[in-house]
Amino acid sequence: MPSNSEEESRANDQEARSMHEGVRISFVSADFTREDEISNLCADIIKLYPEGIDILVNNAGFNSVHAVESYPVATWHKMMAVHLTAPFLLSKFFVPYMKKKVFKDQIEAIARENNVPFEQARVRDD
Repeated sequence: MPSNSEEESRANDQEARSMHEGVRISFVSADFTREDEISNLCADIIKLYPEGIDILVNNAGFNSVHAVESYPVATWHKMMAVHLTAPFLLSKFFVPYMKKKVFKDQIEAIARENNVPFEQARVRDD
């Protein structure tokens, strides 16, 4: 999906910061139809948050309505890139960081609360 302008990103950043004091918020934009931009986005986010991220939310998307017989193939490919390929690539990149940071902590806490040995409740790395 085409990235927002720099001005829009700054405005969104300021609005979110004013609504969520004390929460660390960053906006990083990328064109989700381009794998190289997705890779750069992932690298930029890890630079901002070397300890990892807690959650990955995909809110990118668009709609284009046409009769199937006249649906533009280029639009189809763009839609597949934004709706399927980008979330897959983002998940593939960030899930290992999330497993290390959030999932492990949550599973350890749940295991402790339920008297389950951590080794039986651990997240598989394979």
